[in-house]
Amino acid sequence: MHFIHRNLFCQFYHSEIFEEDYLSVDDEYSQESTSDEIPRKERYLLTQAYDFSVSELVNKVAKEDIILTPEYQRGYVWDNKKASLLIESLLLNVPIPVIYMSEEKDGTWSVVDGLQRLYSLQRFFNNELKLIGLDVLQELNGLLHDDL
Repeated sequence: MHFIHRNLFCQFYHSEIFEEDYLSVDDEYSQESTSDEIPRKERYLLTQAYDFSVSELVNKVAKEDIILTPEYQRGYVWDNKKASLLIESLLLNVPIPVIYMSEEKDGTWSVVDGLQRLYSLQRFFNNELKLIGLDVLQELNGLLHDDL
């Protein structure tokens, strides 16, 4: 029986940026203004690392604490083989890249980088992804999460 218990390292960003001299690199953009623009003196960047298990991340997605589809994100494009290889990597304890998120004003987190990985995990945990094309754990090909 295989269990996914790996922790994924997540980096969260608040959406403001520290005011520094280098922020005025391109003044042509600072000339443009929108109604929701944050004044320069109020901008800051706060980063914080969290270490969540895969199941914790999937639960946060299910509870909509993590938003997979912010406006700026492309849709889900991974095929089943690529998603399956991610699951295989987790089962083999292969390091997975950091997932980056931004904390929104309402306290939810929007995915900045890691949508394909998180959505693949959600599909697998919801039994919507049957493992295919596994290279090392070939005996798991054709199985769903609940079959493990």
